[in-house]
Amino acid sequence: MKNEGVLPLPLDRPFRLFVTGPNAGNHSPLGDWTLEQPEENVVSVVEGLRRIAPPSCRIDYYDCGASIRSLNGEHVAEAARRAAGADAALIVVGENSLRYQNQEKTCGENIDTSDIGLPGMQLALVQAVRAAGAPAIVALINGRPLAVEWIAENAAALIEAWEPGCFGGLALAEILFGAVNPSGKMPISVPRGAGHIQTIYNHKPSQYFRNYVFGKTGPLFEFGDGLSYAKFEYSDLRLPERVAPGQDVSVRFTIRNAGERAGEEVALVFVRDLVGSVATPVRALKAFRRVALQPGESAAVALAIPFDSLALYDRRMRRVVEPGKFQVFVGGLTGEFEAL
Repeated sequence: MKNEGVLPLPLDRPFRLFVTGPNAGNHSPLGDWTLEQPEENVVSVVEGLRRIAPPSCRIDYYDCGASIRSLNGEHVAEAARRAAGADAALIVVGENSLRYQNQEKTCGENIDTSDIGLPGMQLALVQAVRAAGAPAIVALINGRPLAVEWIAENAAALIEAWEPGCFGGLALAEILFGAVNPSGKMPISVPRGAGHIQTIYNHKPSQYFRNYVFGKTGPLFEFGDGLSYAKFEYSDLRLPERVAPGQDVSVRFTIRNAGERAGEEVALVFVRDLVGSVATPVRALKAFRRVALQPGESAAVALAIPFDSLALYDRRMRRVVEPGKFQVFVGGLTGEFEAL
């Protein structure tokens, strides 16, 4: 979700990586409704790092305990002390959905919350480690969106891992050290706080007619956000001028990998009905395509949007495609076509 150049971690020079956080060494990646597993069945984040890290990297792990509820000021102070002098610090925080740890759960079924920030003293932990001077990399392991505005603004890197399962720790380590180039996109929009709960990407045009009196307006992260170690450029968007009833909408464009690493890009095509008889979303996802590209390579992408997917429910609750103009968004490009 954020990378100020600290990732991927270096492979070719001596490097001290400080690691801490309640979710760094536990089984929280399994999520809710899972059976308790033996250690050999689960790769924690710190274990994944130890498997992937090159000999030149020293993993300095401070185990502050696996209990989010029991994290205290002494843990925070010791983590800050240990982080001093590190080349980078990874703080693995989030929530605990493990059903068999019912007294430690902070997320999952039957666990309600009045606040959607990091529970307990985890934000204080991140702030203290960052203040120690090393670039702070924050990884979130969580089963619901978390309002982490301070972290998004102040950390050097932020990774949303959700609850990635038995080998999630290994997958995260592979991304951190660049063995795998990330390509995922956010499946939801993330609110900035409890007062921003109605944060959806396909909102009505009137959603942000008024701004919040205090604080920023709009999501912290939006549906479709996601970063890569490659750099992708979009160009040459081509659309038909007019589309007859029953005819697919042909969407063509070019993607180029302008970076120095091979990578995969998930191209998302959004559509907006510009002249509807009822309120329609400012944009709605209608098509997508995953494209793998080597450095310097380009690919021509062709997608077809079914005519029926342009339909809306009119005032009489009939599902119809109304004639008029539609706008298309893909990779920063925009274009229009007219439905007849």
